[in-house]
Amino acid sequence: MLRVQIVKVVKLILPVILLIVIFFEGKKELKNIDPSTLLVELQSYSLMHIFLMVVLGILAFSSLLFYDFLLIKLLNIRLSLFKIAKISWIANSFNNVLGFGGLAGASLRGMLYKRHSDVDGDQLMSSILWVTPLMLSGLSILAWLPILSLVPLEFIFEKHQWLRFGVWGMAAYIPLYLFYLLISKKKSSRIKNLLFILVISVIEWLSAAIVLWGVARLLGNHISFPVMLAIFVAGAIAGVISLVPGGLGSFDLMVIVGMANYGVEDNHIIVIVLFYRLFYYIVPFILGLVFASTEVVSHTRSVMANNKYYKQLRAILPIPEFLISNLSHLALALLVFMSGVLLLLSASLPGTLERITFAERLLSYPILNLSHQLSVTAGISLLLLSRSIFLKVKDAYILTYVILLAGALFTFSKGFDFEEALFLLGITGLLRLSKRHFYRIYSPLSWTAFMTMGALTIGSIITYVSIGYFDQPFERFRLPGKLKDLLIKQPNELVMTGTLGLILALLFNAIGFKMLAFKRKTREEENHLSIETFLENHTGNVLTHLAFLNDKKFFWSNDQQVFMMYAVISDKLVVLGDPIGSSKSYQQAMNELHSYADLRGLNPIFYQVNKEMLPFYHENGYQFFKLGEEAYIHLEEFTLSGKKRAGLRAVKNKFEREGYIFSVVYPPFQEPFLKELEIVSKDWLGYRKEKGFSLGFFDMSYIQKAPVAVLKSKENEIIAFATFMPTYDDNETFSIDLMRHRREIPNGTMDMIFLSLIEYAKEHQYKWFNLGMAPLSNVGNNNRAFLDERIASKIYQYGHRFYAFEGVRKYKEKFTSKWEPKYLAVRGRQSLPITMLQLALLISRKKKK
Repeated sequence: MLRVQIVKVVKLILPVILLIVIFFEGKKELKNIDPSTLLVELQSYSLMHIFLMVVLGILAFSSLLFYDFLLIKLLNIRLSLFKIAKISWIANSFNNVLGFGGLAGASLRGMLYKRHSDVDGDQLMSSILWVTPLMLSGLSILAWLPILSLVPLEFIFEKHQWLRFGVWGMAAYIPLYLFYLLISKKKSSRIKNLLFILVISVIEWLSAAIVLWGVARLLGNHISFPVMLAIFVAGAIAGVISLVPGGLGSFDLMVIVGMANYGVEDNHIIVIVLFYRLFYYIVPFILGLVFASTEVVSHTRSVMANNKYYKQLRAILPIPEFLISNLSHLALALLVFMSGVLLLLSASLPGTLERITFAERLLSYPILNLSHQLSVTAGISLLLLSRSIFLKVKDAYILTYVILLAGALFTFSKGFDFEEALFLLGITGLLRLSKRHFYRIYSPLSWTAFMTMGALTIGSIITYVSIGYFDQPFERFRLPGKLKDLLIKQPNELVMTGTLGLILALLFNAIGFKMLAFKRKTREEENHLSIETFLENHTGNVLTHLAFLNDKKFFWSNDQQVFMMYAVISDKLVVLGDPIGSSKSYQQAMNELHSYADLRGLNPIFYQVNKEMLPFYHENGYQFFKLGEEAYIHLEEFTLSGKKRAGLRAVKNKFEREGYIFSVVYPPFQEPFLKELEIVSKDWLGYRKEKGFSLGFFDMSYIQKAPVAVLKSKENEIIAFATFMPTYDDNETFSIDLMRHRREIPNGTMDMIFLSLIEYAKEHQYKWFNLGMAPLSNVGNNNRAFLDERIASKIYQYGHRFYAFEGVRKYKEKFTSKWEPKYLAVRGRQSLPITMLQLALLISRKKKK
């Protein structure tokens, strides 16, 4: 009992005494170090040397992975190589920094392997606790090198006699352990595995020694490897005895003493030790933090998903999760935007003069200028991409990821601004963690977003130019002439850099999105034959026939029971009319349309929908704006008799008396007939352009789809015509599309055609005659109407000014008093005036030939 207590006291007191000794010895060794000389020393190394040190440190640290590969084999755990390497890296990097006698690494290993496998917990911890102490076995073997005089260490023993006992103690570690195995009669398999661990441990400690020696060589020191190995062994053993994580202080003191004995200056030794610590401890630890953060995020999601209280909360309150998701993406988008601003600010502010001087010595003038220009370009690119990041666009994620990494490189190389580079790398890590949330194919700019992003981008460039011009270091300091050339100071140079950056950013983003775009098989591009076949078995409406124009695409439901005609303008997917097909599949088709639009970043709207469908749209989150009213004639009730229609009777009698002939011509049409119709159409159009989308236009193939009514003069010349517009509703409704005439025609020509068509429809047993819509009749005229409705009505009105819609209602009232409203259905908070302007542009858009 007394012996145990004595051992505990010795274990407690010995490290304390050692630390006190190290403190005073270290103070003595470090008193000759000059901080200013040390700073110059740190700034005198090339990027290539730094890069080689990073690679050397990572390769050496990777040797620790073999412990875990052996452990996995012992426990027969099935995990991917990447997962094993990830867990190993986390455990070893944390253990290097935190220490606690190996407990930090052992605890992390146990927790992570238990989480990712079904291995027995006791067996797992037993194996880990067996392997962990044996990680010192390689150092124990290397300790025999100075004892056997294979490497020189007497010069350190002369100054620090206590270390001789430490080396002998470490050397005895493995022989004592082997003796313990023999007397305890452990299984031969344990001895076989011990040999593997011995080999791995020797490789690990030798690799660490090679890093120290390699750093010294790269920094211009030519101490031989056996000497450096001896110094390393002394430092490592001192570190183990001190029980300080990473042997901090004790290891460093031994290296300083050892290298100083070979004539290396103290400042130079400190740089070697700092770089060794940086590339063998800090860099792997940073990578370990990144890997650990991914584990934390993954585990948190898993726990929350399986937590019954969380599930209950989601069932009751589904909105918070949606809000949290959007808010997190908003935060990420803001960080990306801030990264762009940071790059611009970093480019406008030249940074510390010492770093610029160092950069000027290290890199050529053209490379520094190029790095500056590329920093500006990367900054503007991030500003432009931030919106797409918020909208979760896949391709934007890839481009942003590349630009953030490139931006970190550019901002570092132009003036060693490592703070900005680290910030950008941090944002890159956050972006990587959010990768699975990016799902959209693309997201077109809305007009509002275009103006907002344009203003923010231009504003940021102006800020860049302004700050760069007004914050000029050479106004306050005397600089060497060559150094002045590295700092842009003229306004025209700043403007040129900003403008060129904007152009390059736009080109990069455009080319990047184009290259990343997938070749998609679009299900909407169905041929007209399939539509004709579909309409043989399904009912249409007064707009269905417009499907045969080549200015729209078609969205088909997965069950092929519903299709919708649509066109895209800006960020709007504009569906013309109501869904066509089986009403039982309307909801399925609507859900699929919403998914289709969301994947492409589009907002679906429905143009010219009927009042009977309003409840359906309302259930799907739509709001409504009245576009106008559609005139219908009830054919059974229509008659020319009576005082009210005396004028129409007179017109009909006049045209018949003067020898005008009305006839209906059925397809297929001969070319001379179509050419004559085209002449009439062009005469009617004059200087105006064809409309489209919701209105028919003159197209030979489209005209061939339905009969044409013509009115001929007594000279057999066509003076007017009207194209039929089948409604595919079993002869319920008769409708026409194009109605055109020559400029020089008798008064009442259009009345004559309408009356003749009404007579034709009655003869063919139609019930209703559709006269078409009078746009914006009774819309936005009331003073109490919403402002956006009043503005929208004016935009739509002037957008269709050539068609003189103001007089349309008055003209159609001669034939009927029955009017049916038509609506625009929109979702979300969309600007009604902008939407109406976009619709006007869509209808007026140039037609494809």
